[in-house]
Amino acid sequence: MADDRQMLEDVARRTFARAALTRLDRAWPETATLDIFSLGAGTDEHQFALDVQFLVDQGLVQYELVMIAGMRSLYRYASITQHGRELMRSLRARA
Repeated sequence: MADDRQMLEDVARRTFARAALTRLDRAWPETATLDIFSLGAGTDEHQFALDVQFLVDQGLVQYELVMIAGMRSLYRYASITQHGRELMRSLRARA
């Protein structure tokens, strides 16, 4: 329970992570492409990549393919995991 609370706080602090989880939760059960512009959460490509990696490391999101072109990253066939969906339910309940 304490770990979930900490994760909720971590996700709430990370703008791109929160936006990506929201996008993927809305798309579920389909996959989606994540890129910085479709999320509308800012323009810091480096922070975007860090936030997506955080989500993957925490088991909240998965993707099949990452495409990097210059300074832009696209995460193709991304989906939210069951753990991610449960976390989103908790985030909605807190709001």
